[in-house]
Amino acid sequence: PGALGASAIQSGLGPYGQTSAAAGPKAADIAARALAGAQNNNNSGVPSSGLTAQGLASVVTRPQLGDDLYCSCPMVCVVGTNYGAPHAVPLNIMTLQFEAQCHISQAFVQMQMVCHYPMNWNDAPLVLFLPKSTDTTVTELCVENMVRPSVFATAVVPLEDMKKYSGGKKGTASQTAGGDAEDMPGSDPEMFMLPLPPGLPGDQYRVKLSYFHAMTFDVVQGKYVLRLPTTVPAVCLAQGSSVNSVLDVRVAVNTGTSDDVELLVPSHPITMQSKQPGAVSFELDTTQVWENGDFMAGYNVWTRDQVTASVHVEAPQPGMPDQRGTFALSITPPGPENCVRFPRSVVFMFDRSGSMTGDPIRYAKAALLNGLHMLGPEDKFTVVAFDHEQLWWTDRLIEATPENILTCMHWVNDDLSARGTTDIHAPLQRALKLLAGAAGLPLVFLLTDGCVDDERDICIMAENSIKASSAIDVNNIVITTDGSTMTVNPAPSTPAPPTLAPRIYTFGIGPYCNHYFLKRLAAIGRGMNDVAFRPHAIQSVMERLLAAAALPMLSDVKICAHGLTQVELY
Repeated sequence: PGALGASAIQSGLGPYGQTSAAAGPKAADIAARALAGAQNNNNSGVPSSGLTAQGLASVVTRPQLGDDLYCSCPMVCVVGTNYGAPHAVPLNIMTLQFEAQCHISQAFVQMQMVCHYPMNWNDAPLVLFLPKSTDTTVTELCVENMVRPSVFATAVVPLEDMKKYSGGKKGTASQTAGGDAEDMPGSDPEMFMLPLPPGLPGDQYRVKLSYFHAMTFDVVQGKYVLRLPTTVPAVCLAQGSSVNSVLDVRVAVNTGTSDDVELLVPSHPITMQSKQPGAVSFELDTTQVWENGDFMAGYNVWTRDQVTASVHVEAPQPGMPDQRGTFALSITPPGPENCVRFPRSVVFMFDRSGSMTGDPIRYAKAALLNGLHMLGPEDKFTVVAFDHEQLWWTDRLIEATPENILTCMHWVNDDLSARGTTDIHAPLQRALKLLAGAAGLPLVFLLTDGCVDDERDICIMAENSIKASSAIDVNNIVITTDGSTMTVNPAPSTPAPPTLAPRIYTFGIGPYCNHYFLKRLAAIGRGMNDVAFRPHAIQSVMERLLAAAALPMLSDVKICAHGLTQVELY
């Protein structure tokens, strides 16, 4: 199942979900110094296992804020330096509450936290930290001082209305805090960071924050995984307090199907509140004791032996400027035991430019080797390593036999070293030509950490190449509509190999890669895009991307909407 893309809100939020109308120069400067090395930090972080030992096995690491302090849960910190090293000291967390609404592949989360500024501390600038995924969008934030009558809030407003709301560079919000947050460097894409006005001894803050993100799909368990950052460091707890006394979690799940929900919550004890076909709600059982860690819940969305689709239609609200209404369409595949695998023709494009030296190329090689392991006997493949030149393992697609895969693995380990600059255009063009007319589902996996000058030319070339590949109708499935639910019979047990346009999957490494370009290229190629900002995440994230393309079920899906004069699709 594909995850709906969480698009960034452009009007009032800056890159990586940070607000562009907040903070003052002193707080911003201290926060920047405190986080100067966080982006490139390869730390052990807070390890958190998957749903089961056989399930989502990736290790989650969090940005480091100081000695033995990781951003493993929402926290408000006094930030500065300790003998020249970045250092953050968190306020005591009195309560921490999460309420999550999970709709198929998207999680909409509301967090509320109360924290206390100790009486024996001096007044100092504060920074709010929230660990997050790279595709998280923070939509609303309010910080209320419960002792002194002050409220600090953000809002997403159209750019042309910024003066009306006194926001932006010259607005009262930035003047209150003392300056411009856009001057703040060192932002981390895996952490939301917002400087706040200085706190005073005895202050008590209530923080309310809303965000949404696409959930990770565990291809082994067949579940979407909700992960809430509830690992509370001991330094965040007041004397005599425990994580059991401060944490509260409530979750509602809508799978979009009519089957009973197969729910798995291995991390914390829960109490079921309601259960019906396709939906459940539950909450943390605070009467029991649990191990301090992230709250994790997983649930199945695929059906047993059918392709099932559902449509949710929402009428426009009165008074809204856009009166067209909205709809959401989701298609659920059957379980893999009822699927017949598409044969695939795969070209792996591996960036070996000089900037990949060290950990990046080591982790990337491990991910590529795992991708080779995931090929089936019906697949064909080859590998090209590129910098400013191209090095092809073979100049044609060959069968994915155990012998060929082993030979290629030795070539990857022994012959690929980091060197040179980056040229994506030439190897991608050759890969698309190689896949033209290839049997099965043609796939390109592009792995790069580079930023090139000819992104526009690459996108145009890919778009023209894909348009030139004529797809033929094979095993067409007609979906009939009955109310808001559509069902179809499963595909035939022995489908004929289709001839299809190549799919382009892109994977970006590090903070200096042009991630928007890679996302756009994947959209043109009707593939998927993912990113790893730290070397340790390369292998697990790329393996997830490879697994997402391991068992394609439907291709060239078309939506027919009769009687509509205007439709925008996302």
